[in-house]
Amino acid sequence: MATLSLTYYARLAEDVHSRTVMVGEEPALKREVVTYTSATLSAVFPENARFIEVVPTSADCWLDFGENPVATTQGSFYVAKVTKFVGIAKQRLSNYRLSVYDGTT
Repeated sequence: MATLSLTYYARLAEDVHSRTVMVGEEPALKREVVTYTSATLSAVFPENARFIEVVPTSADCWLDFGENPVATTQGSFYVAKVTKFVGIAKQRLSNYRLSVYDGTT
């Protein structure tokens, strides 16, 4: 089984010159670890989440986002142990989530 680490943020941080930087502003809204093999859903995103730090902690994977997503090898590919930030639309359905898949089952 593989794991995916998700950290949800309302805002990105700013540097001393008030420029936005690609790190979430702490404290995070929520942290979640998803264990998966076949396509597995995350919890519903927090209502005010605008950014998600995505880290496949143990294996490469594919992700899909939406109201009821099912990740396949046609989704977005993520490399193991590489952090990526994803922006979430302001106007979205209340039960928005992601699906993660390892590509083997």
